[in-house]
Amino acid sequence: MNYFKKFIYIFIIFSAISIKSVMAASIDHFNLTMSPESAKIWEAFDITIEAMDKNDSIIKDYVWWILILSPTDAEAEFPSVLKDNSYTFKKSDEWKVKFENAIKFKKSWKQKVEVYDINEEDVVWSVEVDITKDAVQTNTDIEILTPEDGLTIWENKINLTWKTKKNYQVKLFLNWKEIETLNSNDEWFFEKQVTDLDNWDNTFSAQILDADNKVIGESKSVKIKVSSNVPKIKSVKITPNKDVEVESKLSAELISVAWLDEVSLLINDVVFKLEDKWEWVYRWTVVAPKDSWDYVVDAILKDDLWHITKELWVETINVKAIELKSWTWEQILIWWTPWSQELPQNKDLKITWLKLIKLKTKSILTWDKLKDAYKYNVYKKLEDGKLELITTVDEPKFEIDIDLKQKDITYDYFAVKAVAKSDTWSVTYEWDLSEATKIQTWPELYILLFLSMLIGWFTIYKKKYYKS
Repeated sequence: MNYFKKFIYIFIIFSAISIKSVMAASIDHFNLTMSPESAKIWEAFDITIEAMDKNDSIIKDYVWWILILSPTDAEAEFPSVLKDNSYTFKKSDEWKVKFENAIKFKKSWKQKVEVYDINEEDVVWSVEVDITKDAVQTNTDIEILTPEDGLTIWENKINLTWKTKKNYQVKLFLNWKEIETLNSNDEWFFEKQVTDLDNWDNTFSAQILDADNKVIGESKSVKIKVSSNVPKIKSVKITPNKDVEVESKLSAELISVAWLDEVSLLINDVVFKLEDKWEWVYRWTVVAPKDSWDYVVDAILKDDLWHITKELWVETINVKAIELKSWTWEQILIWWTPWSQELPQNKDLKITWLKLIKLKTKSILTWDKLKDAYKYNVYKKLEDGKLELITTVDEPKFEIDIDLKQKDITYDYFAVKAVAKSDTWSVTYEWDLSEATKIQTWPELYILLFLSMLIGWFTIYKKKYYKS
């Protein structure tokens, strides 16, 4: 669309609109700002537009249609948001709209941009910028920040950061083959991570393109060397790695390259150095952490050239707390002594015929007497399910007093273990626990009996009263 066609387009629009907006009626002019004030051909400008009233104040409810044109350069390029050189203000603009990298000119000299209010044809505002013919000079407009020329790296990837004028297209080359076309950002940088580099030499270069994709500038070449003979991990194995007890010993094995100076595993900030058992196989014993958790294992490898490889999360260890058993110290001693087999393992120590007798003021728990039993341990079951040793009795009987002062009916669970004694050694051990028995600890029967007696007494008294 050349300038003449745009003028006809504006004339038709102005002729078609006969109703004026109340919001636009108060507009007096636009504030236009273009940045920078001067540029070269095809370098982009930012433009900021504000709708102003006659007092030079921003019209905060301006939501109307504007046209943006360049009467001096019909081939000026506008962004897609300014399709057909028009734009409608929105509330989200907050009465000020800015288009970044918006306008490019093809002709040199002074160029003008005009903004029209579509509903007020007399409101036209313009701004001028200077455009020069100078083309981008080769090897001067691309500054290489990283990497440095002649750098040696130890992996097959690198981050590139180069600098040029903003909003330029930059074509990137690796070993003289095009790998990507980028755009420089608002801070004039273009960045790229390049992977799969060749082992040994790699050469980077870049070209600047104009709007017609013609090369208008070229960087110098940067050569880097990749030495990928860094130690690499092939496999890591820790046995066991699931349901591991705290502070238990584990076997660790790592397979890598031969003759490494140092191979370590990092578990919960503790370093375990592995030994070279034979070529490329490294083993050692590691210790699980003292707290239950799922721990991530990292690996660190170092060769004689001080190349270091650190890989994160090569293995996971699931550590669980030791399940405590309700053993006595005598049982623990017996478990670890070679003469534990001499204890009466074949003796009958199972609690049988466990029964409850309820009286007015007490409950009595009894069971069959066991000839091989030395004593009996009585346990109470707590709310969390654990057992608490209440007492040790000599006879197969345990009495529970009932608290008559309690107002609520309560029950507790009790269980019994038989205690045996070695015929050879002066040690004892407990047999299997009996089933827990529910025992009432509030005098329900006694209170019921008392209430029945009270009701009977009241009935007799009532009959005597009426007879009299």
